[in-house]
This record gives sequence, structure tokens and C-alpha cells, in this order.
Amino acid sequence: MLLVSDLTNRAGLGVREVLLPAPSAAVRWVVATELLQPASYLEGGELVLTTGLVMADAGVSTWREYAASLVEAGVAALGLGTGIVFDAVPEDLREACRVVRLNLLEVPLEVSFASISREVGAMLQGGGPDAGAEGAGDEETLVLQQLTRAAAKDSQGAIMRALASILRGEVSLRDATGRAVVGPFGPAAPGVDDEVAECIDRIRAGGMRGAGAVGLGEMRLVVRPVGVTGEPENYLATVHRGALTRAQTLGVDLAWSFLNLIAESSKAFTGWLLQLVELLPGTSWRVSPCRGSPWPSRSRSSSSIASHPRRGVRWPVAALIISGV
Repeated sequence: MLLVSDLTNRAGLGVREVLLPAPSAAVRWVVATELLQPASYLEGGELVLTTGLVMADAGVSTWREYAASLVEAGVAALGLGTGIVFDAVPEDLREACRVVRLNLLEVPLEVSFASISREVGAMLQGGGPDAGAEGAGDEETLVLQQLTRAAAKDSQGAIMRALASILRGEVSLRDATGRAVVGPFGPAAPGVDDEVAECIDRIRAGGMRGAGAVGLGEMRLVVRPVGVTGEPENYLATVHRGALTRAQTLGVDLAWSFLNLIAESSKAFTGWLLQLVELLPGTSWRVSPCRGSPWPSRSRSSSSIASHPRRGVRWPVAALIISGV
């Protein structure tokens, strides 16, 4: 059995103890999520990892609700990645975890969630804290490799193709009406379109917190909102047969996180372009995405290609056509 205390005692893992009121809590797996209410996707015993993207402006009550929901779901520990949203673990989160007795860890910026997943997977596969990373299950390693390669392409389609292969089921990105906007990929699930539309209609009121699942005989449909802030424009729909393995669960969580980040970068970049054009009085404009780009079209004419630097590489992301300058 792997305990939370085993994680903090393993120097190579890189996590830091913040609060450990229940050090003997058993860890069953690792889940990375940026949902404000992830409890409905948890089974108990998870080490939940998050950067707190949706909690940047959270107050005391929000942190308390978040921590309490994790405890109710049976989570073994919460690991907050610092250096992206928060420079350090917020005092409000620390206090919330103290009140509900939730183990709290810090994950420094230099430690990736993927490396923690691999290492914890190795420890679980090996039967305890003395197992090495070389004992990691082949399936989990393959899933990480597939999705990492897909995410490097900055393509929603590539990520969803990889996820369809991992789930051996149908994966698609749907708009608010249930229409497929990317995909579907993988084995077709006949008659699923109406079910997806009905599920989206039920959960839309919940915004980014809404999510739904429907049993379709031997199949299971799960619909999740894509994005982190604002109202969801698209939803990730997955259809799979039977219970998911740990590797498949890891795959869904990672793919969903990648799609959420793409959606947020799309909003941020489109907003930046519009702010740029607004600085030019008397102009009209139109923003059009390049082929394969996840960014949406916006309107009002076009004349130059904007390039967006990312990790040292410049690549065309949208045409910004300006008239009247």
C-alpha cells in the first residue's frame, strides 16, 4: 500500500509537504485537473494535482468548498503546482485544508505533473514506496507518450485522435447544440448525437462546472465542458465500453487538460489581437484562423499574417486584415 507520507519521503518525487493531517491515507492513483468541482470524476484515494487556474481570485469560502468536496470524494491529498498561477501556496487554501483535514502538498514549477504520475504509477506497480521508476506500467507510459506527442502539435484533432486510440472509443468536440466541430474520431457510436445534444442541454446551466454521463447499454457517454474561464463554447464527448483502466483515466485527464489550455490560449490571443486593432482609429478588421488553427474567426477586413512565438518557434496563427489605415 502506498501512503501519502511515502510521497513526501521520496526525495526524487519533488513534492513538498505543506500540511499532513492524515499521513497514512492510501494513494490509489494521480489525477491532474483544473476543474473547480472535480469530485464527480473521482473515485477516492487520488492524489489530485492542479495549478489552480480557475482559483486565481478565489476567496476563503471558495477554497473551503473546494477542499471539503475533495475530502467528501475520499481524496488522499491535494498537490498545488506553484509558479504558474500562485507563487506560493495561498494561506486561505492552507487554512481550508487544515479545517477539513486534507493533506496538502506543493509541487514546485520545475516538477511536472507527468513525472509525478509516472513515479507514483511506478510505486504502485511495484507494490510500495521502494519501487523504482523503471517499474512503471507499459500502458501508462505509452499513454503519456501518445498524448505528449499529440499535444506538441498544438492541434485539437491530434489530441483527440490519440485519446480515441487510448479509449478505443469515439471522441469528438461538440458545440453548444451538440454538433461535432472536431471529429468524431475512433470507432463510431451509432445514435450518440441525440444523446450528446440532450446531455449538453442539461449541463449548460452549470457552465464550466457542468458535466454529465449517460449509460448507453454497454457503452458510457461522458460530456465535459472545454475551457477554464467564461462560458464553455465547446464540449468534449467521449464514448467508451466498460470501466476505464488507470491508464485510460490518466489519458482522459491529460487530454482534457490540454484541450482546456488550447481553449484558454485561443481566447487570450484573440483578445490581444482585438485590443491591438482598437488602438488604430478609423480601421475595420477581420480575424481569420489559419488552416488547422483552433482559434475562432472574428470579424470586421484583412492584410497581414500575425505570428505567435511559442517556445522559440514562430508559426502563423491568424490572418489579421486591416483596412482604412
